[in-house]
Amino acid sequence: MKKIFLLALCFSLLTTSAFAELSQSDFERIQSIVEKTVEKSEKQIKEFVDLKIDAVNARIDAIDTKIESVNTNIDTKIESVNTRIDSVEKSVGRNFYLIIATFTLIVVAVGIPQAIIAIQSKKYDKLVEDVEMLKQQRIVSS
Repeated sequence: MKKIFLLALCFSLLTTSAFAELSQSDFERIQSIVEKTVEKSEKQIKEFVDLKIDAVNARIDAIDTKIESVNTNIDTKIESVNTRIDSVEKSVGRNFYLIIATFTLIVVAVGIPQAIIAIQSKKYDKLVEDVEMLKQQRIVSS
């Protein structure tokens, strides 16, 4: 029991400072310490955020550079494809005219001899008729 009493007495002596009141200067010192700590924390947070923003901006700039490079590459490819398309269009146009000329040549090469043969055939048929008519006239007159 004695030990408990001594222990309670020691605790009560230690806690007497807890019942003391803070003076105005104590409040001001605590407030000053808190303000300095807050300012320091705000400064550190601002520096950290600024560093992160700078890092993000650097990454964005790198991505923009890559996008510009890709756009330039795409533009070059498109120009190349357009040049090829123009070349193919010219070839197709030239080939079309060659096909028309070849078709015309074939028509002329086949058509003229056919026309000549048809004309000669009509002349031959007329001559055969004339010969037959002359034969009949001879037979009738004889």
